[in-house]
Amino acid sequence: MPSNEAKIADSALRCLSRWGAGKTTVDDIARQAGLSRATVYRCFPGGRDAIIDSAINLELTRFFETLESIADSSEELGEFLAKAMHSAWCFVSGHETIQFLLSNEPESVVTHLAFEGLEGLIAISREHLSRYLDRWLDPRTGDELAEWCTRIVVSYSVCPTEHFDVTDLRAVERFVSVFVLPGVKSRSLSELSVEVPINGNEKS
Repeated sequence: MPSNEAKIADSALRCLSRWGAGKTTVDDIARQAGLSRATVYRCFPGGRDAIIDSAINLELTRFFETLESIADSSEELGEFLAKAMHSAWCFVSGHETIQFLLSNEPESVVTHLAFEGLEGLIAISREHLSRYLDRWLDPRTGDELAEWCTRIVVSYSVCPTEHFDVTDLRAVERFVSVFVLPGVKSRSLSELSVEVPINGNEKS
């Protein structure tokens, strides 16, 4: 059975996808969770903003946990990056709450993902991706790559383009091969723990 904190966070997401960030209240979240307002405030003394932050972090943690199977099945760094970034974009494009907010309150998404919230998102990405990237890269390079990929994913999520279909795995694979991996390869080979494939045949 989920904890009250998780139940409240999930309820906040459902409320946000129904009414948006501007109209969702603590009372709405409490009703959706089937808990009293007092219980909600005991779990989140910071109120609505603290609940929303918790909901975002919970969803991010859930997403990064799904990357474990991708990492386990990937033989090369490029394969993992393409599948992970594609998975992230599909997650965003199929997420009811995010899409509702992007359509109706884009400023709320930008605030949490592109401005003051971006550093927190990058920190979470580094924490979770490090255990996957360590298989191919030294910690410093892995941290930088995690930040780089996070910024790219956020950018195309908030400001999509008709020239790049982020939900097309083949398109993402090409993007990673042409624009991401060469940046990794340019780092000194002494900083890499293994060879980095640029495509299916060529190795650094």
